[in-house]
Amino acid sequence: MEKIVEAEYREMTDLSEKSIAQLASEANVLWSQMEMIGNIGLSMAAQAGRRLAVIKERLPHGRWEDWCDENLEFSKSKAAKMMKLAEKIEDENSIFSNLETFPDLGISRVWALLSAPEEVAEQIVNDPQTEELTVRELKEEIRRLTDEKRESEQTGREKIKQLEIRTSEIESLKQEKSALEEKLKKEKEKIQKVKTSQSAELEKAVSAAVEKAKEEVKEKVSKESEELKKRYEEAQQIIEKLKHSENKSLAIFKVKADLLQDTFNGCIDSIKEIESQSAEQADKLKAALKQLLTLLLERI
Repeated sequence: MEKIVEAEYREMTDLSEKSIAQLASEANVLWSQMEMIGNIGLSMAAQAGRRLAVIKERLPHGRWEDWCDENLEFSKSKAAKMMKLAEKIEDENSIFSNLETFPDLGISRVWALLSAPEEVAEQIVNDPQTEELTVRELKEEIRRLTDEKRESEQTGREKIKQLEIRTSEIESLKQEKSALEEKLKKEKEKIQKVKTSQSAELEKAVSAAVEKAKEEVKEKVSKESEELKKRYEEAQQIIEKLKHSENKSLAIFKVKADLLQDTFNGCIDSIKEIESQSAEQADKLKAALKQLLTLLLERI
């Protein structure tokens, strides 16, 4: 078998030099030989398929089917199978690249396997029970395994799609999280700026209040100093008058009455100042002052 295959493959290198009539004649002869010698005919079928492929390339577009009807002694479907077998044999990744894989299957089973996906064909060929199957049973098994493969691929595609959707959702959530974190960062910066601004304004307000309090205290102290100075001067004047007065008791009374009047006025001023802060406290002070005045009047 190996010698036949090698000899024929060397012969294939010259196919381009042969005419369509020669190629067709050789394809028909090889087909007949294949039918007679059984499984060994696979290599011949592949060689016939190579020749048919060359013919198809040379024919004008749309002429292939008519040409097959006019020139071949076998059907167009068989021609298609032989060309596909030739194509598979040349593919080193295909299970059909080594014809020794199909020693006992027979040509009909090989034709059935050609229509199956590569993985399904390999699975069936490697199954020891395949040789016991009829061609019909083999076709059913191919159909079943092909359907399972398609369902598995469909399930795989759906899972991949779900995974892509999930990945997209996760990416979207990551982007949303990043956006929220950025927004939170900006809000924190904004709050910090407000706090800094408020702190500066508060510090400024406190400073202004302190300065105002200082000025008020200074003004009050100055006013009280002026008042004390005035009273001191008045007291000095009174003392001078007393030195020259003939009625010292009357002079002393006048001085003490003036002091009493000043003290009373001072109490009234204090009550008015406290009243602006606490009316209740001011009322208590008024009551106390009235009680004191009543006691003083009772002693007269």
